[in-house]
Formats: sequence, C-alpha cells, structure tokens
Amino acid sequence: MRLKANESNLSPTRAIYIGKRKHNLTVSNAISTCKYNIWTFIPKFLKEQFRQYNNLYFLLIVLLQQIPEVSPTGRYNTAVPFALVLLASAVKEIYEDIKRKKSDVRANDTITTVFRRSGWRQIKWKDVSIGDILKIYEGEIFPADLLMISSSNSDNTCLVETSNLDGETNLKVRDKFNCQKEMCTPEQLSQLDCKIVCEQPIKTIDKFSGFMDINAKPYPLVDNHSISKAFVSVSENLLLRGTRLKETEFVIGIAVYTGHETKLFLNFKKCPLKQSTISSVMNGRLIYLFIALIFLTLCSTLGSLCFEHFALANAYYLDYTRNSLRSFVTNVGSRFITFLLLYNNFIPISLQFTMDIVRFGQAQYINMDKAIYDKSENDMPIARTSNLTEELGQAIYCELIQVEYVMCDKTGTLTQNKMEFKYCSIAGKSYSVNSDTSAKIFDIPDDKEVVYIFTKYFGKLCAQLDNYEKEFFRNVTICNKVRPHTNKLGEITYNSLRPDEDALVRGAASVNFKLLNRNSEIVSVSELGEEKQYHILNTFDFTSERKRMSIIVRCPDGSIRVYVKGADSVILPRIINDCTFKAQLLQDYDGYGLRTLFFASRKLDEQLYNSWNLMYQKASDSCTNREQMLCECVELIETKLNLVGISAVEDKLQVGVKETVRCFIDAGIRVWMLTGDNPKTAIAVGYAANLCSKNDQKLILLNRSCDESVGEFRRIAKLIDGKSNRFMVIDGISLRNMLGEGGREPFLFLVRNCRTVICCRLSPMDKAKVVELIRKDNSVVMAVGDGANDVAMIRAANVGAGIIGKEGSEAAAASDYAIRQFRFLQRLIFLHGVWNLKRSMKVILYSFYKNICLYLIQFWYASSSAYSGQTLFDRWTIALFNSIFTFFPPIAIGLFEKPISAKGCMDKPEVYNTVRATAYSKRYFGWLMLDAVLDSLLIYHFSHLILPDLAACKCGRTGGLLMLGNTCYSLVMVTVCLKAIFMCTTRSYLIFTSSIVSVLLWVLLFYLYSQRTTKFRHGTPLVLAQRCVARLP
Repeated sequence: MRLKANESNLSPTRAIYIGKRKHNLTVSNAISTCKYNIWTFIPKFLKEQFRQYNNLYFLLIVLLQQIPEVSPTGRYNTAVPFALVLLASAVKEIYEDIKRKKSDVRANDTITTVFRRSGWRQIKWKDVSIGDILKIYEGEIFPADLLMISSSNSDNTCLVETSNLDGETNLKVRDKFNCQKEMCTPEQLSQLDCKIVCEQPIKTIDKFSGFMDINAKPYPLVDNHSISKAFVSVSENLLLRGTRLKETEFVIGIAVYTGHETKLFLNFKKCPLKQSTISSVMNGRLIYLFIALIFLTLCSTLGSLCFEHFALANAYYLDYTRNSLRSFVTNVGSRFITFLLLYNNFIPISLQFTMDIVRFGQAQYINMDKAIYDKSENDMPIARTSNLTEELGQAIYCELIQVEYVMCDKTGTLTQNKMEFKYCSIAGKSYSVNSDTSAKIFDIPDDKEVVYIFTKYFGKLCAQLDNYEKEFFRNVTICNKVRPHTNKLGEITYNSLRPDEDALVRGAASVNFKLLNRNSEIVSVSELGEEKQYHILNTFDFTSERKRMSIIVRCPDGSIRVYVKGADSVILPRIINDCTFKAQLLQDYDGYGLRTLFFASRKLDEQLYNSWNLMYQKASDSCTNREQMLCECVELIETKLNLVGISAVEDKLQVGVKETVRCFIDAGIRVWMLTGDNPKTAIAVGYAANLCSKNDQKLILLNRSCDESVGEFRRIAKLIDGKSNRFMVIDGISLRNMLGEGGREPFLFLVRNCRTVICCRLSPMDKAKVVELIRKDNSVVMAVGDGANDVAMIRAANVGAGIIGKEGSEAAAASDYAIRQFRFLQRLIFLHGVWNLKRSMKVILYSFYKNICLYLIQFWYASSSAYSGQTLFDRWTIALFNSIFTFFPPIAIGLFEKPISAKGCMDKPEVYNTVRATAYSKRYFGWLMLDAVLDSLLIYHFSHLILPDLAACKCGRTGGLLMLGNTCYSLVMVTVCLKAIFMCTTRSYLIFTSSIVSVLLWVLLFYLYSQRTTKFRHGTPLVLAQRCVARLP
C-alpha cells in the first residue's frame, strides 16, 4: 500500500487500515455525557457554585461566623441554610447526571453487527473500533460515523432519517463512495485489503474528505464531481452516528470516526450564556441592599463607639479604661464584623434558588400550553432556556428610550415554506402552472398574457413544446440536488432539503419532464416519455455566498452543457443573449411576492472543457489557497450564458401572520424583516404581512456606497417630521457600507424614525450584525428564524425563537424557544412574557420585603441593647426564616399569580406596552422597601407596647428577651404572609394556602422547639416566650 501525492494535501490526516486493525488508532466508541464522576463531583460542583457572587458573599459570612468572639448569631446560623441551598443544587445536579449515565449505558450496550474473521458477529456499540466493517439493518441507528461501501439496493443507495441529529423527519439519500469494487459478501470483505486516508475529525456536519487506497489505486471518498475534493458534502457517502436506516434492508460501512470523535458529539456544545435583563435588575437591586447593609453596619458600629465613649467612660463601677490606638482599630474592626453578621440576612440567601424553581415552572407552563400546540405537526413549544422566560415580556429599562425589536426571516418564518410552482417565463411568454386563480394570493394582472400549461389538455400542449421550453424544463430537472426514490409500490418520491427545488421538480414532472434517478455519476430523466441519461462531469453547489448552482453534464448526443440557476443578481451579469422581457417579468413576479430563479445554460466545446478541467484539477490538488483557486475556476465556466427562462414559486404566508404583526405594532414593538431575497419580493411580502402599508412613506437604499449611503441618510434625516409613518428598504451592499465607521449613527437615527425596516440580499453574518447593532443601542431584540442561515442572528439576539420548519432544526436547536408557527409568538410574548415578567418581579421584590421586614428589627433593637451586637431572635429561627418558614409564598407568587387576565393580555396589545414601561420602576421598588422599613418599625414598637405588663405564667415570670423576639417574629410572619396575598392581583387559593401553611409551620415548629429545648440551657425562656406569645391579644 502507498500514499498518493493527493493524500498529502489533506492536512492533518489520519490513516485507517482495513484488514490490519492493529495499526489503527484506538478511540473508544463508548460515550459519556456525564458532567461529573465520583472523584470530580465535589471540586467541579463547588467551582461552579462559587462562580456566583452571592454564594461567595454567604461563604464569607459562614467563615466569619466561625469566630466566636465576633459572631452574635452562632457558628451555624448561616451555614445550615446555605448548606441546604447547596445541597438542593447538588441533588439536582446528581439527579440529572444519573439520567445522563443511564442514557450512556443504554447507548453503549446496544448491539450491532460487525465483520470478524470471515463472518458476521454481534458486539456492543462500545466495542466498535476504527476500521471495523459494520452491517446495519433497517430501523437500526448507526453506532459510529460510517463510510458507506455497499447496500442492499441495486444502485447502492440507502435512505436515512436524521431526526436524532437535526430534527428533520424527511428521508435523505446516501450513496456508496465512488468505487466500482464490490464489497458486500463475506468473501469479498475478507479479501479487502485497503487503507483510508481522511481528515481529522471536524465539527462541520456536511463536510468530509479523504481517499481510499485499494490495490494501489486511490478512490476519493466523496462525489468526484464536486466543487472541491477536500471539502464537499458528506451527504453522499458518510452515515452519521445517531441517524437511522429507513426503507433499506441493510447497508455495510467502515467506521471512520467513533465515540466522541463522531460529528454528533463534536457538535455537542454549550449554548452561549445569555443573562436576562431581569437578572441584571435583580443584581442591581441586590447592590442597593448591600449598600444599605454596609450603611446600617457603619451606623451601628458608630453607635457602639459613641456609647462606649460617652456612657461607659462615666460608669466608674465598670472599671472602664481607654484602649490604645492599635486596640481601638482592632475593636472597631471586630464590632463592624459583629454587626455585619447580625444584619447579613438583608441579602436573601434563598433568592437564587427560589428564582431557579420559578423559572423552571414558568418554562414548563410554556411547554404545556396547548394554545401554542400545532395539531397538524403534533409539536408542542419548547422553552430551552428557562432563565430567559421573563425576557419575553420586557424591553431593557432605559431612561431615554424603551423599545423592543422583533427581527424575523421571511421564508419559513413569515411564510409557510411550502413552495408551489406558479409561473414560468420562457422566451418572453409567461406560463401558469394552475388555472385555478382563486387559489392564488398574488395574482398576475388580467392584461398579462398567460398560457396555462397545467390544464386537462396539458398532454397535448406538452407534446408541442418547442426547443426553448424543453431546454427550460430540462434545466429544472437536472440542475438540483433532489434525489428520487422508488418505493415498494413503484411510486417515485422526491427527497430534497430545499422546498423550492422540490416544487420545481414536481412542476416539471407535471409537464412530463420526470426525474427518474440520480447518483454521483448519472442523472436519468424522462423527457416527454423518452428516457435519457446525462453523465455528471462536475457539480457546483448552491451556497449563500454564490447564490447559484451549476452542473456540467455530458448529454446523450455527446455534447457538453453547463446548466445554471440562481438569483437574478448573479445570473443576469453572466447573460449574453438579448432578453428584453426579463426586467418587466421580474418586476411582475417580484411585485406579487413570488420567489424567482433564473435558469441559464451554455454549450461547451470539448477542447474548452478539457483545458478548463485540467485547470480545475490543478486547483483541487493545490495545497495553498485551494478554495480561492477553485472559486476562480468556477467563475470562468459560469460565464457567457444564455438565459433559458425564469421560474416563479409561490410561498404563502403562514396563518395568523398579519394579525400577529399588527398586534406587535400596536404594542409598540418594531418588526423588521431580514431576508436574502430581492427587494421587490421582500417589499411585496412586507405589504402582505402588514409590516408596512401603501400609505407609508417608502425609503429605499440599494447598491449604495458608504459615502452615498451616509449622504442619503443625512438628506432624509432633514426631511423627517416625526409625524408620518415610514419604512425603509436597504440591501446588503448598502447595509455593509453603513455599518462601517461613520455610518452607524446616521443609520441608527433613521431606523429609530421608521416603523419597520426591510433588509434584503443579506448573508447570515449580515443578519447577525444588524441584530448586534440594535442590541447595543440599549434595546432588547428577539430574532426569529427557521433555517441554518438564521442561527447567527438567533445567537446574537437577547432572545432567540426558532421556527421548527422544513429547512432543518438548526435554528430551533440554537434558540431559546422553539415553536412551529410565527403566530404563536403573540401568545408567547403577550401572555407568557407579561405574566412571567410580573411574577418574577414580584418574587424578587417580595423576597427583599420580607427580609428587610424581619432583619431590620435587629437594627431597631440595637439602640435598646447599647449597640452590643446582641441578637433579638433565636439563632435557629433566623436560620430557618428563608429556607423553611417563608419558602413557599414567593414560589406560589411566581407560579400561580395572574396579574392580568389572559383575555386582556391577548386582546389589548397596549397592555404589553404599559407593563413594559412600569415593570422595573425604581419608584415602586423604593416605596415597597419603605413599606418594609415602616412595617418593621411598627412591629418592633407595637411589641414593646403590649409586652411590659404581660406575664408568661401565674408566678409572674416574664419571657425575657426571647419573649420580645418571638413576639416580633410572630408578627412578622403574619405580616409577610398577608403581604404575599395582598401583593397579588388575583386571589389564588394556592397563594393563600402557601401563606397559611407558612404561618402554621412557624407555630408548629416554635411549639415543638420550645418543648424540646426545656432539657437544655435556654429551654425555660423559650417555653415562657411560647406561652407569652400564645396569650397575646
């Protein structure tokens, strides 16, 4: 065996030996998705927990409390509840990790069939090694990334379902790699002695390259006709782990990547961390509380020093002597720490844990909402990021501007992505594929000449097709990536990743141009009943950058032709024939919202093609600048084209899009459309979707340089009166120029004065840059998309919503919320968003209120205790206040409060704007905190008033300090539980029950604790205090 020169170009590469397994790399196919193991759990868990600042704060408090000389609350007052919070988080992590472990064991112990020593044997997935030859039967899942070498089908193809990988349920065709050698029977496999040289594992799902050396002859492991040998579509030859074999008896493949090197696991990555605005607000409010804590600590420390200086200095009987400066500093420090520990619970220790529970419950409400259930697709919504549920209902708080943007894709997001071939134009004549005009939402005007080719007489018409018409439908049938599949009943079904290609191929089949078969070498077509075969020489796939697809074929008559299809912006500059009709037709089609494609072809001279192909092969073998050289080669062949025709495909709006967009606009939400389509089509869909109206002022910037765009923006800015509605249309070229230095501010000024913006001809990165620009302008942005080209903008937005559509599930997987229809956003935002925002803010404010109400009493008591640092409450009642006694009311508020009726949220969009404007009111926060201060002051002095003459027993003994403390504590419990009920707009029995249960828990535990502690040193005071509290009027 030897490596060919071409193999050295694959850097870095790996060699896989078939028949010599000992020479292969040892990469276990056993997988582990567990986050921890028995040795790493404690350090990893603690590292993750103490990344949070509030946990570091409480850890500091716990450590300071271990100093008996300065701790007034004991050593475990904070340690116990803090440990309970950490324990709850640890149990959650362990539970989730156990589930992952069980899933790993099930996967690793699954049985598969492997070829060993002239026969087939069954082994577990975890025992599969690189270089193993596996046989997968129908219905089984592929255990590793396999290079397909044969199948039970005569054409060596198979069908796979990739729903486990990308969520798509439609079947996809996979093909044997380009090698004529048969590798199917045990005899043939036992004699197989070869070597695979392929690239190292990479994340990219649809890329794979390499060579197989069989008897000193290299075979590329991919489509030999692709644009690049090194980087080509994996859909041809590679069977990915996680996909399932369908409608094929069996396939045989060689394991090239196993375990965590498979593309499935290489793409397991953490979602980008997004912090909701409400978390930022909560952190800001916590800073206020921390400042208040430090202020109270300083005041108490100062009070202690003043008392020592003025009162103790005159108390000669205490033998008080002044300390040295060094002792004075030490004394001040110790007293500061004492009061810091006394008031440390100003910061709610259970707030973060409570918010986690509330967010999880709110996410489940979204997941279980049947009103967002799509019956046709049997899909429920998915809230993937529970810590962003409240982000839906607000825009970021800002003193100058409060806005929110919804930026959405067009195809598959606003439209159904169910393409229907409606019109085509060939040689200046327009054809319609459907004579039923009532089914159209976009109608060509009556004065246009239209020939219906899909009527009951279509057979007669098709037989009379001229050469132009035949060439057009031949181009439609050949230039695509559609794979036909004949089922057991002999029926042909088409499998395509692009709905527009599927619609065009089906439309061509209706005029008797049928795609019969396609593999890496041949396309079989039935043209008007006559079967013909076209040999594929080269294929240049469609990409977002190229905006076109080309295929070079050898026709049955021996001639060579290149067929090209693509957007008008890239095809028209390459046309040489005079087609004066194209501009007017394009305007007609685009003006009615139809998606257009231009089809062109060129006949190549044999000598011209051979010389070009040598150049192309040289570029393919290049070690440097391969991609650039290949693109330059392709540009040379995609020139001097003859326009064959134009297709117009209709993509209808989704149900409810108009109404949803109108509600967004009424609520003050600005809806932008970011699309790769041409301006005319984008504007037409904008009108149809209510993004804009005919009465709006239209601002259009197309193909402008930076200076031209800035100058135009400044000119328009002077004309803006702030009264009329307007919308702007801008293309990718102008936008990219505006996003440079000097153009951003004029652009932002203009879009702030536009009701909507339609951005067309955008690449995926252009979409992301627009989202980032608006997000950095102090605005919360929701990005909505359905395809892989929308992933970048979804990740760049504050909130990403993925539409589970026909272009895969990449957008849904990258999103925070996955839904099936655009109209579901109305309920998601207006109902769940508003409710979750109001609920979450009430949980935060209530948590602050109850802590201030209780622990501020310690500050009032400090003046009565000569600022000695004496605590008023029993240390364990302090510890259990947040973790037990008042644990349930905030959770009940966060889950069961209905601040506004569901009908009111849905029917009145202005409610959303009102809630958004008042949700983070600092004034309301200030009034509530003042209420807590006054309540605590009232409770403390009221307890003083009712206790002096109240004895705990017949002998006249009083309960002492604990009697006062527990009286205050009991009144605080009643007060904060009543506050939980009165804070809520609705009178939910669950919230009422949680408050009652909290009070009863305090009474019960107070009684049991008092009785049990009679055996201990402080038992009698607690019993007396309990009796005294029980006798309060």
